[in-house]
Amino acid sequence: MKLSNLSNWITVGANVGVLIGLAILILELNQNTRIAQTSAYQELVTQIVELNKLEASNPELAEIIYRGHLDASALTPVETRRMINMTRVIYRQGDLGYYQFVTGLISEDRMVSTLGPIRAWLLTDIGKQGWDSMRPNFTGDYIDYVENMMAGMEPDSPFWK
Repeated sequence: MKLSNLSNWITVGANVGVLIGLAILILELNQNTRIAQTSAYQELVTQIVELNKLEASNPELAEIIYRGHLDASALTPVETRRMINMTRVIYRQGDLGYYQFVTGLISEDRMVSTLGPIRAWLLTDIGKQGWDSMRPNFTGDYIDYVENMMAGMEPDSPFWK
């Protein structure tokens, strides 16, 4: 009888140990998820900061971007190419933000905030030209998201129709 009671207590103790282990595992998984979410968002913000620093530290590029946003037709072919390449980088960064949102790494609010540069560029003719050249390289969901977002910002623009 005593051996049976001892066995029961050992079983109860083992089960409690398993439950404690599972609770600790769940806490660690939650912590790792938060760390991954924070890292994903931090990387997006770092990319935006780097793009801003690039423009701020390169007066020639800043001048090209300024003139390109005002009137893309005033740019030389080389300047137009530089602008379109900048646009491509910005749109890729937005694609990454959208992907991280879809996979649950960042919230929709965070994703929307990282699309700020895209919204600004897509309000310009050169930005639209860059979008046209990049559009086939993105997933349908991302294209739909961006184009619906822009149609809401520019409802009268034939570009988003």
